[in-house]
Amino acid sequence: MKKKNSSSYLLLIFLIFIVIFSSLFFPTCKKEELNPGTEKDTTGSIILTAFINDDKYEDSVIIKPIAKFEKFNNVTIVNLWDSTKVSSYGEQLSLRIKFGNVKEEFLIHDSSYFATPMWSSDSLPVRILNKNNKEFSEWNKTIPELNSDAIVLGTEAGIDILLYWNGYKFNLFWPDEEP
Repeated sequence: MKKKNSSSYLLLIFLIFIVIFSSLFFPTCKKEELNPGTEKDTTGSIILTAFINDDKYEDSVIIKPIAKFEKFNNVTIVNLWDSTKVSSYGEQLSLRIKFGNVKEEFLIHDSSYFATPMWSSDSLPVRILNKNNKEFSEWNKTIPELNSDAIVLGTEAGIDILLYWNGYKFNLFWPDEEP
């Protein structure tokens, strides 16, 4: 009986040694916690998912910089803040919205708005407003054409603005300046 216990004991010590030794060569991984419906792609861009055009297909909202001299093929370029074009020198951030059921893609940009300090922080002031969220009905009272998920964007003034699809184009709603 003693021999069986000693061999089990040696086997246990050997396994513990293997686990400890292997941990020296295989670093542990820490999973980055993101909000539900949010993920990062391989380029580090942030991807949000929603039903922006209110069909039954999930749409992607990708937050990423515009590269220097980037070309846009089959992309509708939208600037709802002013009429400036995409800078050939790139821009700090933009929103790329891809509808899930069609090959439509939109580039929402503004070199001034997305260059403010809040867009350089670790926690970007952007989130999805889901149609079934209680907050949705509050926004819908002032925006009757709001029929689907939308994108809430923060401002330097602390006022949230709403980027939404009205069925034909993107619109930007600025509420009164009361934080």
